[in-house]
Order: sequence, then structure tokens, then C-alpha cells
Amino acid sequence: MLRQLIPLLIVISLLAPEVSGGKSEGVVDLVIVVNKSSAVHALSSDDLRAIYLGEKSAWSDGRKVLPVAFGPGSPELHLLLKAVCRMSEADYKRYFIQMSFEGKTVVQPRILSSSAAVRTFVGSNPGAIGPIHSNQVDDRVSIVKLNGAPGEPAYKLSGQR
Repeated sequence: MLRQLIPLLIVISLLAPEVSGGKSEGVVDLVIVVNKSSAVHALSSDDLRAIYLGEKSAWSDGRKVLPVAFGPGSPELHLLLKAVCRMSEADYKRYFIQMSFEGKTVVQPRILSSSAAVRTFVGSNPGAIGPIHSNQVDDRVSIVKLNGAPGEPAYKLSGQR
């Protein structure tokens, strides 16, 4: 009986991504969001990198930039650092240690635990910016175009966990 079920289970497991809409569980789809009141609608990868490296601390309207991110070890942080900062998590930590050692004041992202927490923080703080899962966008935040719209090949924050 078990020998007859094995081929069926293999077929079902191969079809699982198709049934779930073509996305496997290993895919992370993030979008960068800002507060709804923000005048920021698009950023280059270099601009976003400068924000997450603490090199850009104010928006063009003078508001303080408040970057937020997911916690250490999360696939979301891994994707953000890889796609935007072109660093590993260890390199990112070393970068901020080096900046501190050199006496430079840089703003590190506030660490939050979930898309819902990032969305709530960004929705409540006009200068905030952060990544959330694409299915978590609501009317408190606006998606920032990053080298193209989400879903386009140029958009940087979609990848494997």
C-alpha cells in the first residue's frame, strides 16, 4: 500500500507550488514602504542603500529618516542586505562597528519582529521607511518604486530565502 502512495506523494509535492499560485514557501516578496503622507514615491537602489547604511539621515523635506528592518537571522533581513546593501549580515554588523570606531554618527535601522510591526511603525511615523511582505500593504503606507515597480524584473526585493 505504501509503495503505491509514494509516486502520488511525489507528484503532489511537485505540483504544490502551482496550486499555491506559483510561489514556493522559499520565496520572499518584500516591498519598501513609507508613510502615506510622505512625498517619496521612488528611490534608486543607491538611495535606499544610503538610508540603510546610515549615510542619508533626512528626507528632502527635512524630516528625519527612520529606517526599520526585520531582526537578525530573518530571511527578510538577509534579502534586504543582499539586494540593497550588497552585504551579508556579518558585514553589515561590522560596518556599523567600524563607523562607531571612526567616531561617525550613523542611524541604524530600528529592528522590528514582523511585517505587521513594520507596517504599523511606518504608518505611524511620517519619516519612516521599511520592508514589508507584499501582501501586508494597507492604506497606512505607500509602496516606494525601487528601480521599477514591484513585480518588474528591475525591482530588487524578491528572492529566495
